[in-house]
Amino acid sequence: MKIKLLIVLLLSSIVSLQISAQDVHFTQYNESPILLNPANTGFFKGMYRFTGCFRNQWDYRFINNNNIAARNTGYTTFSGGFDMSFKGSKSSKDMIGVGMLFLNDRAGEVALSTTYGQLAVSYWKSISNLKNQYISGGFTMGFVQRRIDYTNLQLPDQYNPLDPQSPTSVVSAPVLNNYIYADFSLGIKYFCQINKRKFVNYGIAVNHVNQPKNSFFFGLPSDQLYRKFTGHFGMKYPIGRKVDLLPSLMILKQGSWYEINEGTYFRFQLTENKAKELMAFNLGLWFRQANRTGGLLQDAVNLSTKMEYNQYSIGISYDLNVSKLATTTKLKGGVELTLSYHGLMDASLGNKRHPVCPVF
Repeated sequence: MKIKLLIVLLLSSIVSLQISAQDVHFTQYNESPILLNPANTGFFKGMYRFTGCFRNQWDYRFINNNNIAARNTGYTTFSGGFDMSFKGSKSSKDMIGVGMLFLNDRAGEVALSTTYGQLAVSYWKSISNLKNQYISGGFTMGFVQRRIDYTNLQLPDQYNPLDPQSPTSVVSAPVLNNYIYADFSLGIKYFCQINKRKFVNYGIAVNHVNQPKNSFFFGLPSDQLYRKFTGHFGMKYPIGRKVDLLPSLMILKQGSWYEINEGTYFRFQLTENKAKELMAFNLGLWFRQANRTGGLLQDAVNLSTKMEYNQYSIGISYDLNVSKLATTTKLKGGVELTLSYHGLMDASLGNKRHPVCPVF
């Protein structure tokens, strides 16, 4: 009853928020755990973990202002992460996580790119003698570079009706074509493992705590990057002998924009023998809403699938755009690929030194 009450209170508080995002994020948000919440650093089955996400959206032919067909006008995003964990002391149930995060996002014909390089640290505090309940806090800190290529920039007042390939004026561009800023993020999370096939967890993260500069213009009052607030929730619940339900929710708010992602995986356990061989198949459906003029509107429907084999996990998802942009995009969205690996430095230790951890 306590767990049910906890879930109801969490959902009630989250739904009451007005939330959004302008930052880069993934449809399979649980597959980039450090990006989702720094407090996720180091909490998993195993001793070290590699994660990778690749997303390509709207990368097809458009006609630019000079009536020239242009490719590579969409969004391409890659995120890679590494983290590991170790015990605070031999007698302690607490865990310390350390890791790093790399991200690169490229957008549009002008190749507007954002590149992250950050370090992550977390501390997992055990609040149960059974090692099944933890509260964690974490942070990331590092640098971000933003770059743009003005040579491909084309504006309407450059259009020459006599010769579309010869603009009538020169673009007046900002002095800077790249800049670097320091960035800092914080997060907290609660996790409770009820039994082997049941868990619940939720957390809150704040990105861009220091609100860094967000402008290519030099010598003018610069815009500051809005803080991004992330609320996330996930659980696992068995609905059959070898079938589990894994619903999850992510809510983002940044400035005046907010976004809600909710959906679920159906996880089918295929094999698990005494030799610890594991194979499972996940099939899921997610919905994304975002604020537009007139309130909260449906933005996309996300189809997702994932295969687990021992320490490996491979996922693929596709977004079907159903907003007013569908007129231009023809329902096309973005394909996303994910890969993760959980390893052991000493196989003889198994996972005995670790708490029971969630599988998303």
